[in-house]
Amino acid sequence: MVKKLLPWLIIIMVAIAMIAVTAFVLWEYVIKDPLPDDPADRARASVADVEANRLSAKQINERTVMIEGITTNLADINYMIQISFAFQLSNKKAKEEFELLAHSVKAIIIQTLADTKPEDIQGSAGQDALVAKLMNAINPILREGVVSKLEITDKIMTRY
Repeated sequence: MVKKLLPWLIIIMVAIAMIAVTAFVLWEYVIKDPLPDDPADRARASVADVEANRLSAKQINERTVMIEGITTNLADINYMIQISFAFQLSNKKAKEEFELLAHSVKAIIIQTLADTKPEDIQGSAGQDALVAKLMNAINPILREGVVSKLEITDKIMTRY
């Protein structure tokens, strides 16, 4: 009796396993909303989570931290860049925390630029990609808020 049921049990188990694998594949690749591959899209998605109310100029100034005059080599050692940024934080506590972590932020910026090729930051699309990379790298170290906006305020790239 057991010998007659064994093939049927194996067929049922294989069918259940195939249904489970199919359900997993459908969930991962079709149903679930994946994170965008483009860093700029990911940054926009995280910024969309932050409140979208319009701030006054005074409020923006109270939440903004400047990091100026970072000079480093790019991935191509024949190129050097000097760059400055304005970081707008989501709230005042985040600004205070950001100021305390300025040394870590500078290290992240230098590391990101060291992995960046000169052609990767050409034009507005390249600058947007750099801003997105930096936001995605810096936001995880903040606990009190997020970088809601990042602007390049000065950039000089030269070949030497």
